Amino acid sequence: MQLAAPQAILCELTHRCPLQCPYCSNPLSLKSRNSELESKHWLHLIEQAADLKVQQLNFSGGEPTLYPDYKALIEHASNHRLYTNLISSGYTLSESDVYSLKTLGLNHLQISFQGPSEKYDTALSKAKGAFKKKCNVVRWARDAKIAVTINYVITQQNIDDTEMMLELAAELKTNRIECAHVQFQGWAYVNRYMLQTSPEQLPALASSIQQAKQKYRGRMSIDWVNSDWHQGRAKTCMEGWGHKYMIINPEGQALPCHLATLHTSLTFDNIQDTHLKTIWRDSSAFNAFRTVDTLPAKCQSCPKVKADHGGCRCQAFQLTGSALNVDPACPMSEQHNSFFGSATEKKRIQWRR
Repeated sequence: MQLAAPQAILCELTHRCPLQCPYCSNPLSLKSRNSELESKHWLHLIEQAADLKVQQLNFSGGEPTLYPDYKALIEHASNHRLYTNLISSGYTLSESDVYSLKTLGLNHLQISFQGPSEKYDTALSKAKGAFKKKCNVVRWARDAKIAVTINYVITQQNIDDTEMMLELAAELKTNRIECAHVQFQGWAYVNRYMLQTSPEQLPALASSIQQAKQKYRGRMSIDWVNSDWHQGRAKTCMEGWGHKYMIINPEGQALPCHLATLHTSLTFDNIQDTHLKTIWRDSSAFNAFRTVDTLPAKCQSCPKVKADHGGCRCQAFQLTGSALNVDPACPMSEQHNSFFGSATEKKRIQWRR
């Protein structure tokens, strides 16, 4: 197959985070601080990414600002003419941090919100005062002329306040808000009974989003990522395994998606040992599900396979025990209705540790 360079690389600088959101998609076994890459390896990766003609670097975590040299990495990427995006909770950023990031060349800032008010500081995170801080960070970024996206993960706890969240985003003059239903991977899977939304809630949500799109047209872009469990088809995970994106975890492993290490039969190269271009083109892990031939038979014969690339291989593995099964979010899966019952089945959210 003709393989272009990855459009973007997600650099997971650390798994450390003060919020411990119960819908976090990071693996249950988080990488420790002691195992994190030294900055020299990230700097070398940035140079290789520029040579490979990667368009964008996303710096994420956990909370990427807890990584001591994150500003130096952003500056290095900017100096190599890479589009830079910082994906943060905003909780650890000061006003001086935001303005210095602009000076260092940051192009875009993504701030996650648990909800449109203070009550979500404890309902969906473990950081008191986070809401006020997030609002300030968005204002500082807009004043500094940094493009801002608000990430709003829709859960059972906040779905009915989405309209308020959209109004808040407009008030903060953000460029874009992404309203995305929680994806049941990692910690979100552990808490799925508490977090899942119901199909009955979708009409009101869809109406609120459509009205907001009309109201704020030309002022704010609004994207709605519906749940694959509600759409009646599998999601196009990462726009195809190993097709457009690469993730580097805190230890330096190069992955086709966040949860790829679930696949115990696959071996993942490390950027400390292998050149980025070699990993992207030749890695057995990246090539494992790049073609239709490696998908389940039902997926290979499905007319939607070119659009959804057979759904999510990590979700198939996590929920069925095999990446070669049909993604259970797809109605074609025999296990489609096996994982979600009443939200009353479990009463207590389990927090990250």
